[in-house]
Amino acid sequence: MIGPLSTVILLPLVFALIVPFLPSGQDNKPVHTFAAAASVLLFLYSCWQFWLPGANPPAEMMPWLPSLGISYALGTDGLSSAMVVLTTLLLLMAVVASFSNIQKRVKLYYSMVFVLIASVLGVFLARDAFLFFLFWELELIPMYLLIAIWGGPRRDYAAMKFVLYTLFGSVFMVAALLWLYFHARTIGLDPSTLFLFSSLGQSVAVALPMTAQVLIFLGLFIAFGVKLPMVPFHTWLPDAHVEAPTPISMLLAGILLKMGAYGMLQICFGLLPEAARLLAPYIALLAVINILYTAAVALVQKDMKKLIAYSSVSHMGFVLLGLAALNATGFSGAVFVMFSHGIVSAALFMCVGTLYTRTHTRMIADYGGMGAQVPTIFYFFLFMGMASIGLPLLISFAGESLVMYGAFIAESVQSIDMGILGVLPWTMQTLTILAAIGIIIGAAYTLWMLQRVFFGEMPEKWNTLKDASLSEVYVLGSLAVLVIFFGLCPASLTEVYSPAVDKLAAKFELPSQIAIDTPEAVNALAIEVLNDLETPAEVTGVIR
Repeated sequence: MIGPLSTVILLPLVFALIVPFLPSGQDNKPVHTFAAAASVLLFLYSCWQFWLPGANPPAEMMPWLPSLGISYALGTDGLSSAMVVLTTLLLLMAVVASFSNIQKRVKLYYSMVFVLIASVLGVFLARDAFLFFLFWELELIPMYLLIAIWGGPRRDYAAMKFVLYTLFGSVFMVAALLWLYFHARTIGLDPSTLFLFSSLGQSVAVALPMTAQVLIFLGLFIAFGVKLPMVPFHTWLPDAHVEAPTPISMLLAGILLKMGAYGMLQICFGLLPEAARLLAPYIALLAVINILYTAAVALVQKDMKKLIAYSSVSHMGFVLLGLAALNATGFSGAVFVMFSHGIVSAALFMCVGTLYTRTHTRMIADYGGMGAQVPTIFYFFLFMGMASIGLPLLISFAGESLVMYGAFIAESVQSIDMGILGVLPWTMQTLTILAAIGIIIGAAYTLWMLQRVFFGEMPEKWNTLKDASLSEVYVLGSLAVLVIFFGLCPASLTEVYSPAVDKLAAKFELPSQIAIDTPEAVNALAIEVLNDLETPAEVTGVIR
């Protein structure tokens, strides 16, 4: 029998197969209607299985290629649950936004969107490294086609750049995972389940030299950093956003970037805590560079979409800063920023799209005084802009506050050893203060963009523009409700993922070096791993 975890992945694939056989009808209305109904069904199912009180879908596991140590293993925790619900929610918003944005090859478009969602959900639920990588790579195909077919004038360049950057990171991921896999084969684990995350985690804890741990961590970190994205692997994102149609920009910013952050949390920090502890100072420094550099670049952008794209990179820097804190508060803030940025960035790209469909320009200089002509769009844009800069009582405030507090109280970074350059006398507190400057710059470019677009004298050519349509109000209104709700009640989100975050943070409360050079120590470690396993099915991977 197919379990809930497999069902949530298979449903969008089934929808993708059904769409080509639907009648086109007038203006592709049957296709749009089916896509909307399917998205509603998937969202409600995910809420039922992953979000409602007491929801805890059982893990699923069966042998797939046992001779190679590969299993079909799915599982969930609070972090996965939050990301699954965010994915299905933004899918629904993107489908509704597609009503007025997508007019050509609609059947192929929705098929690719559903395949994309299935691959993203697979990434969030996979508990086998090979299965994780398979879903990770599957996402490339539909995203490439969605940009290359329905994108702007430079869509081919943007789509190819996205693929090449991701494949570049994938090379490092494959090398790192294979290193872990072959090490796991040498220490007596069950050979039929070597690719399970639990098995790889055990292999790291048993006799894997610190140098190897650091190199493996860096390989995985680069792969996930490309997707996050982080400086200097971020340049694909502005091009992809500018050329992608509005609904795809919503999905790209809202959920695809979260794949990178999720991978860092679950795999880099989850499987290699000692390497993470050693590299935390450099991750913190990289986070501050990410925040300040891309915020400064956003400040000089002339294209609204590019400005918001660089803003997304800057906000992802706060995720890195929360991870570098190595405590429950920082991790919690990082996850909250992932969720809040998914909602706010999707809304901002939708706001830009509403203007673009009417004016066919995204250049800030082409606008002015639009607030009086399209007041509904103006109010939504202003509201989401305030949410983006972290206004209190809105969704972004809680996440950024948790990150800043977690980083400020962190003890993991007292100084940064730059090798031949010497030791920088920067504590985590100093880096946190520098990161706060990014919030100020973020307020500057957001408010400046709003002032130039919606205030002042309006060009006469925009006198006939119509305000937001019903579907646009539905999307922006729904996202606005979530911005307010989670801003006023952040605990409703943190309660979902806190157990997973606390479990991860506990790994960094242990001594930095674990002695496992005696049989007694190995047995004690095996018992500890047994107590920490999430599912009975994983017992097959215990040290023998």
